[in-house]
Amino acid sequence: MKKAVVLLALIGLTNFAQAQNKNIVSAINYLGYYIKDKNVSDISEAKKYIDLATEHEETKTKAKMWMNRAQIYQAISDSKDEQVKALSANPLEEAAKAYQMTLKYDDKKSYPEASGNLMYCANSFLNTGVVFFNDKNYGKAVEYFEKSIAINKESFNKIDSNSIFNAALASDRGNMTEKAK
Repeated sequence: MKKAVVLLALIGLTNFAQAQNKNIVSAINYLGYYIKDKNVSDISEAKKYIDLATEHEETKTKAKMWMNRAQIYQAISDSKDEQVKALSANPLEEAAKAYQMTLKYDDKKSYPEASGNLMYCANSFLNTGVVFFNDKNYGKAVEYFEKSIAINKESFNKIDSNSIFNAALASDRGNMTEKAK
């Protein structure tokens, strides 16, 4: 009797782990469909499944899950479709965090492109900061320049002097004297 209970428990745990891996596979498939057809419902489903995978102990420390989350959120961020953009309040931030998590959990170095994609996110933050600066929205400009600075410092151990200069200039123009210093 005890062997039967233990066997059923092991089967249950195996099925639970497989269900979470299926969420990752479903997310990957829906992202592929979206890339091919640009159907909003496909990217919405991809986001739904990858968000489910993010919440579970079985998958939240897997580089594969984080890499696919990053790609899904980057696709949302890069989209020109307002319906797609509406799926996430801060898709570029989510993508950047997911690329950072990919690098953290990628012990086997299976995702070397994560580093370049994270740099893409940092550059996108810098470019967005420039857009806000040109629109004279200096507070937002500083916010985006600081995101670029943080990624470069935390993930690449680099000093992003361009973003630092731009943040100081935007702070000065926005009368944020202490921040400018």
